Amino acid sequence: GSIRLFLVIFYYIRGMKEYATSRVANLLPHLGYRFIHALEASPVHRRQTFQGKALQVNLRGLDRRMPQQLADHLDRYVLFLQGRGERVTDRVRGAGGYPVGVGGKAMVLLSGVIDSPVACYLMMKRGVHIECIHYASPPYTSQNAQEKVMELARLVSGYQGDVLVHVVPFTDLQLAIYQNADESYAITLMRRMMMRIATGLAKKRHAQAIATGESIGQVASQTLESMLAINDVTNMPIIRPVVCIDKVEIIDLSKKIGTYETSILPYEDCCTIFTPKNPVTKPRVDKCEKYETKWDFDKMVQDCIDNTEDIWVHPVKVEEDLF
Repeated sequence: GSIRLFLVIFYYIRGMKEYATSRVANLLPHLGYRFIHALEASPVHRRQTFQGKALQVNLRGLDRRMPQQLADHLDRYVLFLQGRGERVTDRVRGAGGYPVGVGGKAMVLLSGVIDSPVACYLMMKRGVHIECIHYASPPYTSQNAQEKVMELARLVSGYQGDVLVHVVPFTDLQLAIYQNADESYAITLMRRMMMRIATGLAKKRHAQAIATGESIGQVASQTLESMLAINDVTNMPIIRPVVCIDKVEIIDLSKKIGTYETSILPYEDCCTIFTPKNPVTKPRVDKCEKYETKWDFDKMVQDCIDNTEDIWVHPVKVEEDLF
C-alpha cells in the first residue's frame, strides 16, 4: 500500500542514531503503525519511514518531550507531508505542553476577572480538556457580565477547541448565605458552596479535578487558611495553576493569550458584587459548619446542579497560528 506521512522525522543526529531509532520504533506500535527502513539518506545515515493508517497530528501545543542530550545533538530534521519531504534547518519555540485531552478532564471555575482565563489556558497546556463553570446571580449580575464570560471562554477555546460552559443559577443560594451567616464569613461560605456544586457537576460530566484562578494572598478568600476551609467540602483534587504567580505575571500571560482586554471590561460577577466590607482572612472550618447548619443548603446545591444551563462556545476561525 501507499505510505502517507504526517510525522516529524529526525534526519541527521550526531552520535545518537540508535537511541532515537529505538525510541521511535517502540512508540509506533502503540499508535497502530508498522516501523520500516527506507532509503539510505547518506552513506552513514539512514532515514526511517512509517507505514499504516494516516496519522493526523495537531502540532498546536505539542510537547516533543525530547531529552536535552538528544536536543543538543539535533542539527536538522525532515518533515514529510504525504510523501513530500522538506529539510528544516531552524527551530521555532512553540507553546509547549501536551496534546489536548491526554491529561484527563477538569472543571474550571470561570469568572470575569483576569486570573481564571489564564488558569484555563494553563490547564489546557498540560493536556487537560476543560469545561467551565460560571456562577450567575441575576438580577444582581447583568447579562453583560455573562456575555463577557462567554467571550472569555470563546477566546481560550482557540487553544482547545469547543468549550462547554455550565452557567449555574446562584442567586437564591447566595442570598441564603447572607441571611444565615455573619457577613465576614459570606465569601468563604460562598466558595464552599461553589465547590460543592462544582464537585456535583464534575461527577456528572466525568471530570477528574476542579481548577480555579486563585493565587495565594491575592484576596481574603485566597489565604492558605481560606483555601483549607474551602477545600474541606470536597475530596476531588482542586488545582490552582496560578497559585504562586505574581499578579503582574498573570496579567502578562493574559495579554499573551488575548484575554486581558476582555477581562478588564467593567461588568461585575457574583464574587465582586457581594464582597463583604470585612471578610475573614483566617476562617475556621468548625465555624463554617456551624453557619451551614442554619438552613438546608444541600437541597439548594442540588437545585443549582439540576438547573444549570449548558452552553457550547466555539473558537473563531483565524488564519494565523494561535501560538
